[in-house]
Amino acid sequence: MKKIFYISIAFCIVIGSAVPAGSLDAANLAVRRVEGYKPSTGNRLMVHNVPHVLQSPFNTWSDPRLNDGCEEASLLMAMSWIRGEPYSSAQVQQEIINMSELEKRMWGFFQDTSAADTASLMKAYFGYPINVQHNISTSDIVVALSQNKAVIVPINGSKFYANGGPPRHTIVIKGFDFETVEFIVNDPYLINGGDLRVEEQVLSQSLKDYYSGVHIGRRPAHNAMLTIDWPWVTP
Repeated sequence: MKKIFYISIAFCIVIGSAVPAGSLDAANLAVRRVEGYKPSTGNRLMVHNVPHVLQSPFNTWSDPRLNDGCEEASLLMAMSWIRGEPYSSAQVQQEIINMSELEKRMWGFFQDTSAADTASLMKAYFGYPINVQHNISTSDIVVALSQNKAVIVPINGSKFYANGGPPRHTIVIKGFDFETVEFIVNDPYLINGGDLRVEEQVLSQSLKDYYSGVHIGRRPAHNAMLTIDWPWVTP
């Protein structure tokens, strides 16, 4: 099976099933019709400067709050972009721990949060509004990016990684390349997980929401995305 590059440790991504015919054409048209849209480089690239955050910056994966900290790390990436302020490794670790402790008080667990509950965490912890949309396509993600939004998506890691990975995972989508038909993502699970390129078919087949709780195996029928506006929107 053909593989595309995935810059990190031993992970790579494999091509999966194709998306419905014409979806990418529709995405291109929708994006180019957005008023005021100007790609960052000619008509090819559309990339937001969202910094990468590693969910376990000091390699302390034995701490379950960090091992399961992909949703929290993704929110930190979004807030760093919104505020224009980078987080140090020490700040990242402490913020993820703080968010996990808040989740324990709110829900009694911190391990996995659905897209809707991740949005609730964003509001509760940062006081910042975030939109949730279910039953989305990759076309919807491209349109959101064109509207100067960063996108957070829950995924099924077993379809995202060729050699295994977290089955319930959350990543940040920061851009799209129209020429190569690749999304540009930040993956909090990977040390070198910033500015990764993922083929559209791979992302499409991986999109899947999951239930909040402690590693629940079954999944809801829908997928989802969270969209974050920039610049700062007063709550």
